[in-house]
Amino acid sequence: MRIEKEKIYMVIKLLCESSGIRAISRLTRLHQETVLKILELSGKISAQYAQDKIKDVKCEVVQADEIHSIVQAKDWNIHPKDPSRGSQYTFLAIDAHSRLIVNSFTGQRTVENAARFFTDLRSRVTGRFQLNTDAWRGYAGFHKNSIKTVFGKEIDHATEEKTFWKKGQFISKTLVKTTRKARVGNPDLGRASTSYVERMNLNLRLFNRRFTRCTLGFSKKLINLRHSIALFSWHQNFGRKHTMLKTSPAILLGISSTIATVQDLWNYTH
Repeated sequence: MRIEKEKIYMVIKLLCESSGIRAISRLTRLHQETVLKILELSGKISAQYAQDKIKDVKCEVVQADEIHSIVQAKDWNIHPKDPSRGSQYTFLAIDAHSRLIVNSFTGQRTVENAARFFTDLRSRVTGRFQLNTDAWRGYAGFHKNSIKTVFGKEIDHATEEKTFWKKGQFISKTLVKTTRKARVGNPDLGRASTSYVERMNLNLRLFNRRFTRCTLGFSKKLINLRHSIALFSWHQNFGRKHTMLKTSPAILLGISSTIATVQDLWNYTH
């Protein structure tokens, strides 16, 4: 690209810190299309970075969940119906010990997309592990079950379902009860929590402008949403020192030896 590398690095840093495309354009005095091009390139590099580094990972417990966002418009404004527009869900799987985002997938909330997500997870994790999810039918249904389709009996699967206090149409944040069930194999129900991946969902809303609710920051194209999530995952895994861990998840899991910089990302070749 025919712009200074320092500006490219600044754009990537701002993208990782929840700044929107228009805001970055104003701050850096770059055209919005240039900022989007940097997002596209950095997203592709981030995806390749994860593909090369996150493989044959040994995990004891993996937590998986999905988070909602929209592309272009809300469902009732999409005519005709299009799988690349409207409600989109980002599936995330994290290692409970290191908080490493093992893999992700963004698409509609269907059993087929869940199976695609778990197929990628299976290719990255080695050995038997415990998988914790919520009780969505795509994970724990009797007829269509993406986890049984992909893993069979090779893992231990447990679900955690949280019930919140409800009065009429109002649902509070007061937790009434938590129900945990063994679905496949012999999972440890004492460790059958999804709290860490739900916290990662919060990080995604915090550090990615496209997930901020009730704003105009939502994605206009599905491909740009996927690029932004790839960059977010790289930043969480390799480029950020977590306060609680005192290091990055990649270092804790032994995948990396140092915290990566945006210069390392932009200049990455495998």
